Amino acid sequence: MPCSPNDTTRHAASAPTAQPNATQTMPTQRMPTQTMPTQTTAAQSDPVLVGPKRACALLKVGGAELLALVNSDRLVAYRLGDQIRFRYRDVESLASRRAIAA
Repeated sequence: MPCSPNDTTRHAASAPTAQPNATQTMPTQRMPTQTMPTQTTAAQSDPVLVGPKRACALLKVGGAELLALVNSDRLVAYRLGDQIRFRYRDVESLASRRAIAA
């Protein structure tokens, strides 16, 4: 039977979509696993974050060696926008471990 313009019956194609209920899981956004320290306090004499040049100077390495340390997971790098930063404490710790090993 053809549909008339005044037909108010619902067809399967125009049925409303089902809403998720409590038992269905909705996709969640992945949260970062590490929090980034961004502030210094008056009690801290050392900076919290250092850039690649300062990290190279503290570790007495070049840029390629710094990249190798990051890629081998011996030093954690953080991206802040388009900048790369390292925790000063991590760089100092790695520098002292390298000095002991030498």
